[in-house]
Amino acid sequence: SLCDKQPIGRLLFRKFCDIRQDLKGCIEFLDAVAEYEVAADEDRRSCGLQILHMFFDAEAATPLPEIPTRVLKECRLRLKQNPGKDVFEECTRIVHNYLSGEPFEAYKESSYFSRFLQWKWLE
Repeated sequence: SLCDKQPIGRLLFRKFCDIRQDLKGCIEFLDAVAEYEVAADEDRRSCGLQILHMFFDAEAATPLPEIPTRVLKECRLRLKQNPGKDVFEECTRIVHNYLSGEPFEAYKESSYFSRFLQWKWLE
């Protein structure tokens, strides 16, 4: 919740992830899914297919945590049948769980987290 629900925490965690190439892709993926969720119904399928292509195709250069093939197949199927807002829900959960592990521990040791604590103290 420090990095998701609180605006300053969210901003500083994102800045921390931007400086680490292995985490930058996770934030880009989460942003793409957020755009997908608010896309117009008629645009949602193409937006979802673009996400699958950009982040999960063999030539995708964006590093993400390991998402099981079963989950990706389910996403593709749901996009073809009925592209609802929750198509990428499990993928998003996997990425959030990954970011809350080792990357969050590294964040707590960074100057970004110190700055977050300073803001909270002033608040």
